[in-house]
Amino acid sequence: MHISIDTQDSFVLIISLHEIEWILYQLNAPVERLPFADTITFTNFQEAFSSLKSRGWILSDSSDKVILDVTIAGLVGVLGFSKTALAMDLFHEQSTNGQTICYFSAEGLIVEQTPTDNEEIALTALRDLDTLRTRIHEHLGLQDQQAPRKGAFQCSEEVFANIPYILAGDSKSAAVTQLMQLGAEERFADDLVGAMASPLQQATLQVVRLDPEHPDGVRIIGKLTLIEGLYGLWMLVSRLEENNPTIEIIPCDAVQAQKSIDEFLKVLVS
Repeated sequence: MHISIDTQDSFVLIISLHEIEWILYQLNAPVERLPFADTITFTNFQEAFSSLKSRGWILSDSSDKVILDVTIAGLVGVLGFSKTALAMDLFHEQSTNGQTICYFSAEGLIVEQTPTDNEEIALTALRDLDTLRTRIHEHLGLQDQQAPRKGAFQCSEEVFANIPYILAGDSKSAAVTQLMQLGAEERFADDLVGAMASPLQQATLQVVRLDPEHPDGVRIIGKLTLIEGLYGLWMLVSRLEENNPTIEIIPCDAVQAQKSIDEFLKVLVS
């Protein structure tokens, strides 16, 4: 585990899952909490204690009292006490190996969580909402993308979920035909499927909240997907508050995408 200064607005901590679980146990974090990484079935507390102590992040005396570095406790504690999180799955071009970045907020603190190459995770403390906003825009590369065309289209989310499978299993023309049967205009459908077939980048953002009454323990309260095609951005917004969830497909520019994402960020830090 190590910690390093990234910029004046953030700093990074590299830490193992065992060390995180040990710290959360010491902080009496709730058992029911948002998932922050792959679940581990067994935590080696002694190994985690020794590792943290060797790095100087905890102190102990003969009476078995433990003193935990307040910065480390605050950063890790956000994972255990956050009730809302933002998950972002990011894919470049047609790669099937995406990157998942998660954001947590609690008691005015904002933390970004990303995986590393050595089975640890990187926790980045972000100073404020503006820093978070800038960070996500950089990850998504939102700069001066244009809307590929005008108009919008809405259909059942469940029905639309079949389009990528039709595109992969049959053909682009079959996917276009399916969209037209759902009510999309031909040029609209053709341009959208073209972006889906050859994306420069695709990102799905989901805001989730702890909900003990939900079967999964968490509830998705917001979801949107950005698909960047050769000629611009498409934004797919899920309308989850309806009895029959729908998806609205909106050709958008970078500014419009940034505004929609900003609404997600405000929910995260509220």
